[in-house]
Amino acid sequence: MNDGVFAGTRIGNIELPRLLTGYHSIRDLGNRKKYDEAQTRRELAAFLSGGISGVIGAFSADPERFEQLKRAEEIAERNFIMLDLMNLTAGGRLEQHRAVEAKIAAAASKGVKICILDTATTEKMVNKHKHAIEGVEEYLAMIRSAGMCTGLQANMPEIITYGNDNGYDVDVYVQNYNCAGYLMQVEIEQCIQVIHDSRKPVIALDPAAGGKVTPYVGLTFAWNCIRGQDLIAFESLYGFTAEEIMEISSAALEHRLPWCIGRDTPSKNKDIFKK
Repeated sequence: MNDGVFAGTRIGNIELPRLLTGYHSIRDLGNRKKYDEAQTRRELAAFLSGGISGVIGAFSADPERFEQLKRAEEIAERNFIMLDLMNLTAGGRLEQHRAVEAKIAAAASKGVKICILDTATTEKMVNKHKHAIEGVEEYLAMIRSAGMCTGLQANMPEIITYGNDNGYDVDVYVQNYNCAGYLMQVEIEQCIQVIHDSRKPVIALDPAAGGKVTPYVGLTFAWNCIRGQDLIAFESLYGFTAEEIMEISSAALEHRLPWCIGRDTPSKNKDIFKK
């Protein structure tokens, strides 16, 4: 359905749609709409049936998430490309090193194609005085050796700048970006400049700013800011369905009004809604 609209970018040697869906377990949703397992599976399958084959999430943190994806794949009769946001223990001891290697190897064996060091992992290694991410090269080498593409996530946009300046072996960055500045450590204008200066694709995370803006507002803004090689990750966890998210994104890229623009409102009896 949307393959043609969202096609056209690569992370390493992997071709992906520019729109990704995200997956969190129910305990991670916080103030978001709490989907049960069946709803989560249906929404994942709907994205997959619509050509959105990329899914990003902390899969290694909860093995049940891999099973949820498998069940969604069976419904859609298509397969996901998994991007794993992985939390690793930063440290120099031998046992830590072996544990990290084992965790990375396990993700690869589950079919993860792109392994991304998550915010908690990456930001522990940042040294702003040296403009470096100290020790990150060892982790990236482990991921590469396991046959996966590499990535870094962080709220601080310096991650992208330090990656560029130091030539780290990174295929993609994950950066919070939205019109409300939610979970962004610098102004929106500065953050988008960093994204545009990136030598690698950037995944814009949480365009609806944790539910502070509607998906229509957040997605329309983000799609019109990022570059052609960049991606957006969005979960259908704000009362919108997968079909609506795909339609809003398609409309933003095609510069038209989405068919699902109307929302439930107590003001629908006003003249402006009468046609």
